[in-house]
Amino acid sequence: MRRRMGLVMLLAVLTAGLTWASGTLQAATCDVPAGQVVEGDLYVLCQEFTLAGRVNGSVFGAVLNATITGEVADDLYLVARNVTVSGALGEDLVAVAGAIALEDGTVWEEGDLIAAVASARLAPQVRVPGSVTMLAYQLRAEGAIDGALLFLGESLGVGGQVGGAVNARTGGLQPEANSPVVGLMLNVLLNVQQAVPGLRVGQSASIGGDLIYVSPTEAEVLGDVSGQTAYTQEVIPPTLEEFVAEDSRIDALRAYFGQVVQDVLVLGLVGAVLLWLWPKGMLRPIEAANENPLGSGLVGLGMVILSVPTLILVLVLGVAVVLMIAAFARVDGLMVVFGSATGLLTLGGGGLFYFVTVYVARAVTASVLGSLLITRITQADLSRRQRALSVLVGAGIIAAVGSIYPFGWVVNLASAAFGVGAIWRALHKALNPPVQPPAPQPARALAASSAPMSPNVPPPLSDMPSAPRGMENLPNGFRWWDEE
Repeated sequence: MRRRMGLVMLLAVLTAGLTWASGTLQAATCDVPAGQVVEGDLYVLCQEFTLAGRVNGSVFGAVLNATITGEVADDLYLVARNVTVSGALGEDLVAVAGAIALEDGTVWEEGDLIAAVASARLAPQVRVPGSVTMLAYQLRAEGAIDGALLFLGESLGVGGQVGGAVNARTGGLQPEANSPVVGLMLNVLLNVQQAVPGLRVGQSASIGGDLIYVSPTEAEVLGDVSGQTAYTQEVIPPTLEEFVAEDSRIDALRAYFGQVVQDVLVLGLVGAVLLWLWPKGMLRPIEAANENPLGSGLVGLGMVILSVPTLILVLVLGVAVVLMIAAFARVDGLMVVFGSATGLLTLGGGGLFYFVTVYVARAVTASVLGSLLITRITQADLSRRQRALSVLVGAGIIAAVGSIYPFGWVVNLASAAFGVGAIWRALHKALNPPVQPPAPQPARALAASSAPMSPNVPPPLSDMPSAPRGMENLPNGFRWWDEE
């Protein structure tokens, strides 16, 4: 199967004013009417895109709303707010969208569905010939999936047939867990109703392989599962009400201390390894945080908030270059190589940043808290062993407060932001060292250098005779020319 790089976003801004080659649509409204055939790949940069004809190639689109009622012979790649498909697809469908709907009437020859969306729906008469890989808030799979289903999100409903295994990670079956903010955004922005969290397998559904899922609560399985069902309970932080209630207090304490121990071990291990491998690199952010705690927290919070759009923008820029190469040069091999390199660099950089944010930055914050506490007790500078102990002490403080629902995430976010800001300030200070003032000169040298010098006057002669020339042999006391 022929695969190409295709995720596009904000490409219209980057290519405004350019004249594209044939097979490109760029306007407010783009339309391929019924009966029209586009030979080769089609590149679309529009607000409203309607495909009722046929494309003998792949479609790459960055649009607001896409409606596919025609035919796409190869792959369909879309970045959009809403995607509605009721036509014929030849191969893969890859989408990054707000909502995607595969309606009855969709005909699919071969290929997979790969999407990152807020909401997705497969109508009862739809058949996906391959596998479905979905990162979404909610998915309603009422149609048939010949391959496997991999889902990561909050709500998954399986109402049709799945030929392979189902691997899912969802929220718990708790209607009260629905976020009103998320529901409002789905309704207003995408015209989609919010589904109840959790995993549900309908009575008419069937799964040909195993059902493996992770969730806070067990799924509602009414249909047939040919393979085994494996459930892993996701541990969620206990609430204050569970601590107070007598019937749930023991379970809440068990979950709470388990989470605390896990966080302390992880943060303590990360901090100890950094202190052992790179002690100076660990101490510099701590010193920067102690110099300006408020500044470190504000800078780090801004970096954490801006990290997601920055990562997306970097990925978009790389994909834009890939698509421009594809549109002008039509060199598929170069597009694949450059696109793969761009994706690896972007994802690698994003993964490194979030590893530093989640683990290293929180370890720095833990070390600052522990050092402050131990210094107050000992009233002395910390040794290397005490610095390692300070990480464990600070990690215990962060974990103890951060493992309580519902305000634990605020503590974890604040600790991560504080650590990121401290690391940034330490890097900035290391790359921009302060200018050292010139050393003071001795007082004698300074006075000599400040005395005015006449450049044209020769130095005095040290061996000059005391009497003028020709008057050396006169008798003593002879001064007759001085008398009047």
